[in-house]
Amino acid sequence: PFKQGVRSCTMIDTRGLGRNTLLVLLAAKLLACGEGSSRHSVADQPPQDTLTFRAELDSARIFFRTGRMTAADSLIAPILATTKGVPTLQQQRLRALATHAHILQRRSMLDSALACNAELMTLAEAANDTFWIGAAYTNTAVVRELQGDYAGALRDNLASLHLKELRDDS
Repeated sequence: PFKQGVRSCTMIDTRGLGRNTLLVLLAAKLLACGEGSSRHSVADQPPQDTLTFRAELDSARIFFRTGRMTAADSLIAPILATTKGVPTLQQQRLRALATHAHILQRRSMLDSALACNAELMTLAEAANDTFWIGAAYTNTAVVRELQGDYAGALRDNLASLHLKELRDDS
């Protein structure tokens, strides 16, 4: 009895087959087997909401870039409180965490910025979101450099660069 959606991988008797035939069979078998199905299908996951808090996050980013940290922080704090533990608002939480870490860094609250980047990393890794994992590594590297931890900064920058190469991102 097979579970629905799970493919069966069977053994192939390769005795007496030529090299080319063996390669073709191997390729066909690998394509047929694949990785199987995951425990959770896409249908099990709630759809991501990408519109909620968009204006607030954009405004907070602009406030941050123009040096208005208090205004940016006043927009980010309620977003962080609202999005905690809400899977459909995960992208907003990631953006809010990154912006909050930048605000903390600008205010020279480097330990708090590291903690915020660690939360960003944890959430991004749980979502397997390589963009945000790379961003968390880069942001952490900047904070480590500001703290004088040059070896840690180099390690995090190399990890971020590795992810960019895997994503074929320039």
